[in-house]
Amino acid sequence: MSIRFLCQVVLLFFLTIAFSFIFTLVLINFLSQILPLEGLVRKFTEGFMLLVYLYVNFFYCFPDQVSELRGRYAGSRRYPAWVRHFIAGSCALIFEEVAYYFISDTWSLSEVLYRLLSFSVFFAFYGYFMSGKEFKGGR
Repeated sequence: MSIRFLCQVVLLFFLTIAFSFIFTLVLINFLSQILPLEGLVRKFTEGFMLLVYLYVNFFYCFPDQVSELRGRYAGSRRYPAWVRHFIAGSCALIFEEVAYYFISDTWSLSEVLYRLLSFSVFFAFYGYFMSGKEFKGGR
């Protein structure tokens, strides 16, 4: 095992943890605008979602990334359907939050229109991600 490969795996490990935290913070920010998350309930929800993201990233995504570093293509076809939907939904949620803050900072509309426009961005990106070759199930 070379030093370069070891450094890449260590960097990938820390990036996986960082992205798990980022996705958790975005999801909790989104949920706190919809549900009243305060105090202990918020901390429990943050911890639970962080564990879910760490589980998905380390059990499914991390081994595929390491195999790609070694020159083997594993692909995401071995992912269960719920993991595919979870990954696509999380990525679409990032785009939805960016669109929400961009729209709310750019135009002065009502909160309902902000959410409606950002929700349409969420469904557009979710549909785009799920229509990709990597996320289709089957053979």
